[in-house]
Amino acid sequence: MFVQELLPRHHGQELHRIRIEGTAESVLKAAREVTWREVPNSRRLLGVKKDLLDTEVLPEICRQIGFQELRADERELTFGTVLSLPFGKPVPLDPGKPPLEAFRAFDTKGHVRIAWNFHYADGELITHTRTAATSGGTGALFRLYWLFVRLPSGYTRKEWLRAIKKRHEQERHAS
Repeated sequence: MFVQELLPRHHGQELHRIRIEGTAESVLKAAREVTWREVPNSRRLLGVKKDLLDTEVLPEICRQIGFQELRADERELTFGTVLSLPFGKPVPLDPGKPPLEAFRAFDTKGHVRIAWNFHYADGELITHTRTAATSGGTGALFRLYWLFVRLPSGYTRKEWLRAIKKRHEQERHAS
């Protein structure tokens, strides 16, 4: 998975998976198309307003938390963001560089880089998150921050995976 290649040294990681029968193309399409209506608990948890129920989750998550698509191929969608600590505020990547290059190059102390993906292979959709602090002190601070964020983050990923599976199965049966 590209996340492992992108952040081989990390301060935290989380992995969730679900079995889904289909092609990588159709499963990743479903991942891109899940709406807030399909993940109601995540919507409430993240404070997304009801007028966005039919909005796709992925672009809104990217907008809210500063994630950018770093790479997409036939089996995997990979996203990344940089947060300043201690408050977890998104930091814009260098607009003069492609997002992947800017993400890789970011090394200012006091920040954490976060990469996550959807990876589909052998009938299984995986979402893998890795975090890498830009300095040792930031790594320690991030572990404290992660204590509060990890459970809701994991919950939203699991709900999202279930919604992707449901959407994919509905689309398969409709065609």
